[in-house]
Amino acid sequence: MKDEIEKKRRVESTQVNLLNLNHEIRITIKKQIKINYVAQFTINSMLKDKIKKEKKITHVNQTNS
Repeated sequence: MKDEIEKKRRVESTQVNLLNLNHEIRITIKKQIKINYVAQFTINSMLKDKIKKEKKITHVNQTNS
């Protein structure tokens, strides 16, 4: 009887631990998605700026030619 109660308690404890881990993983994934979004936005902004600068340089070079 004692063994059954202990076994049940361990199973419940493991289930709670797994639920907590699942929750932590979900939070981590949400944070990572936000980080990825910001990184992608930053990269896109940098590329747009670089393209604008290259267009200006090309325009200036064509004007000078």
